[in-house]
Amino acid sequence: MSLSTKIKLFSALGLAVAGLGMSVPTVAMAAQTSTATTHATVAFTQDDQTPETPVDPENPSKPGDGNNPGTGNTGPLTLDYVSNFDFGAHKISPSKQTYIASMDNANKTANFAQVTDKRAGDPKGWTLKVTEKGQLQSAKAQKALTGAQISLTDSRAGSGLGLPANQVNVTDQTLTPDNQAVVMNALAGSGYGLWTDAWGSKTNPGVKLTVPTGAYPEEDTYTTSLNWSLEDIPTNGGGNQNPNSPTPTTVPGGAQGAVNADQGD
Repeated sequence: MSLSTKIKLFSALGLAVAGLGMSVPTVAMAAQTSTATTHATVAFTQDDQTPETPVDPENPSKPGDGNNPGTGNTGPLTLDYVSNFDFGAHKISPSKQTYIASMDNANKTANFAQVTDKRAGDPKGWTLKVTEKGQLQSAKAQKALTGAQISLTDSRAGSGLGLPANQVNVTDQTLTPDNQAVVMNALAGSGYGLWTDAWGSKTNPGVKLTVPTGAYPEEDTYTTSLNWSLEDIPTNGGGNQNPNSPTPTTVPGGAQGAVNADQGD
């Protein structure tokens, strides 16, 4: 094939490629960039100086009004409040009687206990227990109200953060003097923030005192002390325990229960 013929063939091929819209690829030059690395930081400190004020247990996400200062306990795990129980004044009766505690007069709410956990790290759990320190006794003769029992019923948990109530356990209890009873506990991984355990409601209180036949009440005021203990480890909940058994670190709180008996006319 002659040189002129080869030139014609290559020229024809080039025209055909152009006609099909094909192009010869080109090599792009790399973009020039300028980079830098920065950092973001945040630090946290444990809040152990601010006491929590009592809230309304029927609306625990609403802050308390501050009129009732509560226990004043400070620290990362605190027992903020427990109601006093007032069973009123009643005519002496020879038959078995059950008396209902009035609502929490200090807060105008249901009777309740309040716990706040703001410890650093993952939620570790906690346990709230109560011990009735001896039977109700009369003020004058120091006579025990034999067989009388305080019961915490219709227990309802509430979260200040709006968390599901089933993240903590609340347990109805009938108290036995000088024995601990678990009323509220959170397992590891739960119980963070503010929690309440309400017994009944403002209009239907759930704290009761049962006085059996044979108690023979005097015409006097009867009182006992309820010692509340917030422990910094969880338990599986349950019934009464021996207070003399070894226990972990506790956060003290307190409440009083009283019943008045007067001689009817």
